[in-house]
Amino acid sequence: MTEATRKQMVEFYQRRNYGPERVAKNILKAVQRNRGVAPISPEAWLMYYVKRAAPWIIGRFNRAGARRMRRAAAV
Repeated sequence: MTEATRKQMVEFYQRRNYGPERVAKNILKAVQRNRGVAPISPEAWLMYYVKRAAPWIIGRFNRAGARRMRRAAAV
């Protein structure tokens, strides 16, 4: 992950008010409920359910993202 990508992700979660405290609270809740996955944001929950219902969609999404990252790294 590039520094620019990391910065974008941090800014995204800061705008959404998903700070470390909120993330930690949700992780602890997942541990208490014996869950192996702890999606935090609504987008993460959406992706979680899409992956469960149709894993091929996520595979396609990930491959497209990997191609974009390879192209960006080649520049």
